[in-house]
Amino acid sequence: LSPSAGLDTLLYTVPAASTIIAKLHIANRGSVTDTVRVAKRVAGAADDVSQYRVYDWPLAARDFHELTIVAEATDVVYVRSAQGSTTFTLEGLLRS
Repeated sequence: LSPSAGLDTLLYTVPAASTIIAKLHIANRGSVTDTVRVAKRVAGAADDVSQYRVYDWPLAARDFHELTIVAEATDVVYVRSAQGSTTFTLEGLLRS
């Protein structure tokens, strides 16, 4: 997913009665540093600073980072790229 610049964007919603253990790959495709955010909102909760894994974290041009995400049923993962130059990919094991 490559979100538009400056917009919190839904990346994934964990299905009911499921758990996911996943890697989130974050890659800045751009030629300048981007600032990224990743939030795991428990049970789809409203946006709150306590739910962020990274907040306004600088990611250098053409660099990448990985995070491990463990999420339960109805949790949601939101991402944001200040420049719109970063791609977020979530892959892992879904247990029902």
